[in-house]
Amino acid sequence: MQYDSPQDLHKALINSNDSQQITNLIQKLSNFYVIGDHQNQDIFDYLAENNILALFYDKIINLSTQQLCYIISRLSFIISNLKQPLNITYLLSNSVLNDFVIHQYDFSNQEMVDYYVNFLKIIAIRIDRENIFLYFNFRYPSFPLLWEAQKFINYPDVLVSNTIKVIILSLSKLFNLSQDSDTLTQSIMEQENRTIKKLKNYFSLSPFYLAYLKYVHQIKCILPNLAKSEFHNSLEELIMFFSDILKQCPFLIPLFEQIMLHRLILPILDYLLLNKNTDFKTEFKLGFYLIYQIISKLPFNNILKYLSQDKIPKDRGLELKYNYIPSATWVYETENYLCEFEDVFLEENLNQNVFNVFENQQENNLIHNTYKTQMLHLLTPRDNSILLLQLAIWQIIKNQQQPWPAQQIIQLLSKPQKQIMYSKKVIDFIFLFYLNEDTNMLQDIYLEYGIYVAQLRASISLDKAYLSEAVIINWGILQNFDLNLFKKSSFTVSFNDLQNWEHENELSQFKFIYIYLISKFLVTNQKQEPPKAQYVLNQEISHLTDDQYFQIDKKRTYLIISTEQGYVYQTIPCSNPNRGVVTFKYPLAGLTCTQEKDYLCFEQSSLAINKAKPTKIQISNNLMNEIISKINEAKVELKKSTLEQLEQLIK
Repeated sequence: MQYDSPQDLHKALINSNDSQQITNLIQKLSNFYVIGDHQNQDIFDYLAENNILALFYDKIINLSTQQLCYIISRLSFIISNLKQPLNITYLLSNSVLNDFVIHQYDFSNQEMVDYYVNFLKIIAIRIDRENIFLYFNFRYPSFPLLWEAQKFINYPDVLVSNTIKVIILSLSKLFNLSQDSDTLTQSIMEQENRTIKKLKNYFSLSPFYLAYLKYVHQIKCILPNLAKSEFHNSLEELIMFFSDILKQCPFLIPLFEQIMLHRLILPILDYLLLNKNTDFKTEFKLGFYLIYQIISKLPFNNILKYLSQDKIPKDRGLELKYNYIPSATWVYETENYLCEFEDVFLEENLNQNVFNVFENQQENNLIHNTYKTQMLHLLTPRDNSILLLQLAIWQIIKNQQQPWPAQQIIQLLSKPQKQIMYSKKVIDFIFLFYLNEDTNMLQDIYLEYGIYVAQLRASISLDKAYLSEAVIINWGILQNFDLNLFKKSSFTVSFNDLQNWEHENELSQFKFIYIYLISKFLVTNQKQEPPKAQYVLNQEISHLTDDQYFQIDKKRTYLIISTEQGYVYQTIPCSNPNRGVVTFKYPLAGLTCTQEKDYLCFEQSSLAINKAKPTKIQISNNLMNEIISKINEAKVELKKSTLEQLEQLIK
């Protein structure tokens, strides 16, 4: 039988007990909700007056999981597609939506989880300050939609867990919305403010902080596998998620900091620095990297005090009452949280100010900070990765105007030995501390390294030493160093920076000159001559220079070997026959060229700090040997010019 009107469909649904027919009728009625909203308000009004949504719910009792999935998808379809504000308000105010939210579905079915979580997201996106009271009970703070959503935080499917993040972030935006005083009465504004205040308590206290503990547990699980890219990406996504929440909800910062401190930071420091037995049996590189990520990307200050202050409080602050104990595999939680957390919620509501444990501490409640003592003990010449992370952490501490070990850091460069094992990035971080400080601390460094460089120059001129290949290959870094750009640079540590580089000892001569150069500019305030501008891709350049040119096809495509620029270029023709557009550039220093059929392959030496990626260009065979020979000759010329430039650089 065909039903063409919502009235007929309504009657048929009331009388139907056939699950397939019920599904078909709900599909057609859900379409009428949208048709009524877009085209004919009378249709929507009929559906609303007869509370058809409640009839939907009454009919789902005996449906299969697959049919339930379909019904939930139709509800999501209705909510997503309504446009009229009054119709949206009606729909969201219908208590039957909460019935659908808290219904006991079969969540062992992946498809059911997918449709249900998407349903929660569709509602959450529609919630605003004016209708939040429809979903949030502020008398005893409970928020069924949000509570049900957090049960899926640790769900193994990534799309589901990401959808939960969207729900939480969407609702957290309610705290960051300004009220429109022109359209709201005073009483409505006061009601909204009371609701938002209670909602803040809900986000801050038991039971919802259990959701934050779940995310912290995810970080704990990521830590041992942090070296793997997929786990590293997961950590970055989690920290970005925390950052987004705290931007919307700054009132959560003390709670988040306390959770991070108790559940992650202090257990890691206890194990790494104090040799205590904790759940975090991790290596220095991973533990320090996690701490660096947290303090560099989240707005925490008290954590820094555990690393920088001479004394810290005996009392670490309010220990959270509920300890999240995850199961080995995901299970749907069925605890009666209203009863379980009621007393805890009331107690926490009275004691929210205890999260900031550094405020108003009496002297007799402070103890010696062994964390700082051990951090300083570790700040000695050592493995690049650990030292780099320590310097990055101390840099954040300095930027927050907290005490930092100025003398100890500069001593890392003092009294240079024959080899410098620090990476260039470690050196950069050391100098970063002193950009706006008294340069007297750098005076000894400048003199010590100046003596070495002068001796090197003298030995080379007497043929008792030679300029290393690493200096020649990385000469562009020295030649183009700009102190102003260095001061403006944003130095961060990526996980790739922590990989040990087997050629680090071969760069010692380069690093001696580099340290001398930076200390010289900082101490003497001398400015370096600006280097000659380099050609860039897509730039139109002249072909009337002293460089070597090879026409590599009939279209006037040229390969250019420029010793002056220090690059090999390729240009394509433009409107001016004496000019061309740069389409390819590759550094001459450290360049190795090989032939592969009709292609000339370019690869730079592994000694290059900013190593160019291997590449190749097509060239006819009759030119191949000549081009390779000319490139090798240009490299010899480049070495000679580097020696001359060294003389000018260290004057």
